[in-house]
Amino acid sequence: MYEYGKMSISELKIELNKYTPCTSAKCSTDPRNEYAWRLWLGKGVPQDKMEAFVYFKEAADHGHEGAQYKVGYCYYTGEGIPQNFEKAMKYFMRLLQKHSYTQVANLWIGKCYLKIKQRNEEKAIECFKKVAMDNRVSTLEIDSKSEALLLLGICYYKGVFVEKDFNKAFDYLEQAAIHNNDARYYLAECYHKGIGTQINLDMYRFWLTKCLEESMKISKQNINDVLGIKTPDDLIC
Repeated sequence: MYEYGKMSISELKIELNKYTPCTSAKCSTDPRNEYAWRLWLGKGVPQDKMEAFVYFKEAADHGHEGAQYKVGYCYYTGEGIPQNFEKAMKYFMRLLQKHSYTQVANLWIGKCYLKIKQRNEEKAIECFKKVAMDNRVSTLEIDSKSEALLLLGICYYKGVFVEKDFNKAFDYLEQAAIHNNDARYYLAECYHKGIGTQINLDMYRFWLTKCLEESMKISKQNINDVLGIKTPDDLIC
């Protein structure tokens, strides 16, 4: 097994050229994915996200799981390629067949359902719940599960796509807060204002301190962007 991450750019190019262009029978997807990351990050080569996308897509179209995720991400965010939620959905759907990427795929498919032309809020919630109920534990899945729990918590709190339920909101936020800094902020507010739980100022200070120890990974505005909603800045609607 080649250690492509340790190769120089010239060595990687040699590997790339062994099967150029890729065919259905032969394609060096691992070095293509590695080279794409070097271009994406500007590591050893001038940074070029558009060219990086080309290599990610080539590797993805020939079965590289990590590249399939990255291509879906690029289409969703519009980085390196014009934004296209339908195409993003297509690549995340492929990942559902990969056991190690199931949670990641369901999270992003759920987010895509809220962005595509045929928006489907019910299916989005179903996807988030599939992630929330998946009890596998791995580094790959932690961020996906905590984000899904966070989004579900906010939906139940605000009554977005589901009937408002403060108890469910609190439960999801409490689970998410283990790994998600944004959830810690919202959970602190729940304890502060008695949302889905009893007012507890000690727990409020505990979670607020935890929240302030780290920078916010997803701002409140970004959360609203994911859900496609417009709400006041204050947690209480």
